[in-house]
Amino acid sequence: MAIFVFETKEELVVSTADRIAADLAQAITDRGEAHLVLSGGGTPKPVYERLATVELDWSAVHIWFADERMVPADDDGSNFKLALDSLLSKVDCLPKHIHRMKGEISGSNSAAEYSIELREVSPSWGLWPRFDVCILGMGGDGHTASLFPGQMSDDEFNQPAIAVTADYDGRPAERVTLTPIVINASRNIVFIVTGGGKAEALAGRFGEFDPNNKPTQRILPIDGTADWYVDQPAAAHLETATE
Repeated sequence: MAIFVFETKEELVVSTADRIAADLAQAITDRGEAHLVLSGGGTPKPVYERLATVELDWSAVHIWFADERMVPADDDGSNFKLALDSLLSKVDCLPKHIHRMKGEISGSNSAAEYSIELREVSPSWGLWPRFDVCILGMGGDGHTASLFPGQMSDDEFNQPAIAVTADYDGRPAERVTLTPIVINASRNIVFIVTGGGKAEALAGRFGEFDPNNKPTQRILPIDGTADWYVDQPAAAHLETATE
């Protein structure tokens, strides 16, 4: 694990996007295709916009989503719409390679359908694809994807995607999310965290182990990396937390 701290958001965006592009390109070279997981929120949007400008064989890239809100695909709150507007509409990714979580149906049905799709695309030796890059963020309360503080559900340990109920910043409460068992199988997990409002939660991530109340501590790759790309305001308390 490495923590990269940047003086400006612009530097963070360029470095993060270039690293992700390099990981995807290497996956295509090694295995003929790549699997990329996208997250929602305002933090990764400029990274997606930067990715849209890099030279990459996007036709070989499968797109997955870490989570989704239970809203239609054209709603401004949709993680799919964010990805479509900032990245997917600008590159030659094949429609059949875009694996959208359905926000227009119930969370339980969406999670069930996504679990099936993960298994259908998985290699013969696994229950789901091993993602080459999984992009995650972190909220001011410490949540990542749609894994929120509180007692972990048993389904997090035996289902690849689950429905959750959450209330964060007035956004839609019903969501569907990938679970740690799928995320932790990723080759490369990239956390992107910006803003002083997340400094306390970020420092807490590297403090006492309490995965129930610190969801990012549930993300522990089995055979891969988990690196953090953060700006200076978000890193304000990190030195104390990691000493």
